[in-house]
Amino acid sequence: MSYQLYDANGYVADLATGKGLLELLEFLKAQVDLPLITELTQELSISIDARFLEEIDKLPTPEAQSLKDTLAGFIENAKKCDEVLIIGDGIGESEE
Repeated sequence: MSYQLYDANGYVADLATGKGLLELLEFLKAQVDLPLITELTQELSISIDARFLEEIDKLPTPEAQSLKDTLAGFIENAKKCDEVLIIGDGIGESEE
C-alpha cells in the first residue's frame, strides 16, 4: 500500500509506502519540541500556516538514507499544500 499527500484541492503527491510512512511518522513523533509536527502525527492532517512551515524547516536530518529521501519529499510537497495537509491512502477519495 502507498500513501499520498492531499490538500484542500485534492491530490498533491505520492509520499511513501506503508513501511516508509511508519518510519517517517516514528521520526516525526520523536520531534517533541515541534508541537504542530506532533499534532500531524496524531491526526494525519493539519492546517497549513506559517508556524507549521517554520516547524518543518526545523526538522533535523535523519541518518538513514531512505528516511532522508522520504522526509525531503514530505517537506518539498508539504510546502505545496493549500490550506491543509492530509496524509491518506486514497481509499474513499473522490475525484471532482
